[in-house]
Amino acid sequence: MPQALTYSGTSSDATSTLRLQEFDCPCPQKDELLIKFLAAPINPLDLLVLAGKYPVKPANNILDEKIPGFDGVAQVIECGEGVGSFEPGDIVIPDRPGLGTWRTHATVQATTLMKIPPLSDVAFGAILKMGVMPAYLLLEDMKTLRPGDWIIQNAGTGVIAQLIAQFAKLRGVHTISVIRDRKDLQDLESVKAVLRRDADIVLEDSELRSEISKDKRIVLALDSVFGSTAEKLAACLSDRAMFVNYGLLGGGGPAATFSMTHEHIFWKQITFGCFRVTRQLELRSEVERKGLYHWFTELFNAGLLRLPNLEIVGWNVGQGDLEADLLGAVGKAQSHDIGTRKQIFKFDFE
Repeated sequence: MPQALTYSGTSSDATSTLRLQEFDCPCPQKDELLIKFLAAPINPLDLLVLAGKYPVKPANNILDEKIPGFDGVAQVIECGEGVGSFEPGDIVIPDRPGLGTWRTHATVQATTLMKIPPLSDVAFGAILKMGVMPAYLLLEDMKTLRPGDWIIQNAGTGVIAQLIAQFAKLRGVHTISVIRDRKDLQDLESVKAVLRRDADIVLEDSELRSEISKDKRIVLALDSVFGSTAEKLAACLSDRAMFVNYGLLGGGGPAATFSMTHEHIFWKQITFGCFRVTRQLELRSEVERKGLYHWFTELFNAGLLRLPNLEIVGWNVGQGDLEADLLGAVGKAQSHDIGTRKQIFKFDFE
């Protein structure tokens, strides 16, 4: 029987408001598709929605409760009357926010989905919109990069940062990835070894010094933490470089502060800006966006892009303690503990 995680009220503790429900399998109406989800991520945006701190709300309900999950990948099972651009078996991703991907099945308007090529691993489809696309756009749109250039980024173990390092390597651009300090030396070396597959240099935050920029043209800093860690990134930049903030993992919200020096502004003439993936996507047509998703999928299927470190959580329909497992994954995603990997629901219907 189809299942969904739903919520009726918002809370900063997402696990306290979510529950697993069963519902009747829907039938597609005119211009609708019946789909089954294959994988869906737990993104920071989803947690903001559950906390009532995001302006866009879930668009779909089950039994008068909202269905969270903005991103995921699904397969078309049945097409309703009037649907000509899809057929059963197609692999699709959401093309509108708030679709409600934390469920096994859904009937949705065909216009809310985008078809992508088949995937060698459906987990990649789950991170296409909020992982792969932002990583590509941060490199493509924020600064002209040439082979031999260097970039520096924090939150190096994050999904976007890992993918940035992969895209940079494909372009002949070198990467310095900064990670949070770790007490466990064995864990530290293990993490560094994984990240060094693509990043040229991996440093703990306490190891980062401006001297790292010697004999390197570091033209782009990508910051998703802000605060003192971001200031260290800026100190490493070369003349006329670009500093881009795309997150506030360090906390503080809109009131967070950042110190810029006379050298940053006047001597080096560094440009400071912010990145929003929706803003950059608005600059592209639907055809261009589809082309990028197809290209990303081709790169992945060809082995030129790899999955970043993820934690796959089985959504095994019929499992007795399934709700506890799913809520455990949400709680882990909300913890921000060092070493926590992105949680991905992977649906198993057997």
